[in-house]
Amino acid sequence: GSYQLSNPIYLNDNITIVGEDNVKLIKNKNYSHVFVNTKNRSDFTEKFNTNIVIKNILIDANKKGSQIDAAHRTANGIISFKFLRNLILENVQIINGDNELFGVHLQSVKNAFIKSYAYNGMKDGFHINGGCENVIIDGFDISSFDDAFGIKTDD
Repeated sequence: GSYQLSNPIYLNDNITIVGEDNVKLIKNKNYSHVFVNTKNRSDFTEKFNTNIVIKNILIDANKKGSQIDAAHRTANGIISFKFLRNLILENVQIINGDNELFGVHLQSVKNAFIKSYAYNGMKDGFHINGGCENVIIDGFDISSFDDAFGIKTDD
């Protein structure tokens, strides 16, 4: 079914989210992320979350993004992970991306496997910043009015 979201979903260690039967998450307020990890920190200590899996999810980011409640000052993604080991995104789609937030934003993520990712929106579809290691993307469809991919770049 469809689920209205009023706040980001913070994910801790060893979390698996698997949608069934066309699950759609709809952003219904102007806030930053839909998914973000709990140790997405701004104090520059490298405490990593581990083992987050998200599969079979459609995110409708139909509201404008905002940095007001961002996990930290450089978190710019609808899906935003920093200081994370072992990430799997499979069959994840983002539609109606705005002109402020990237689709997926990874920072200091180690061992990420992304399979069948799709983005349709105004901003970068997928952004990989410094500190990332072993990021594999297998199959993507990105339609953006900005960059499809940004790798170790500023906006």
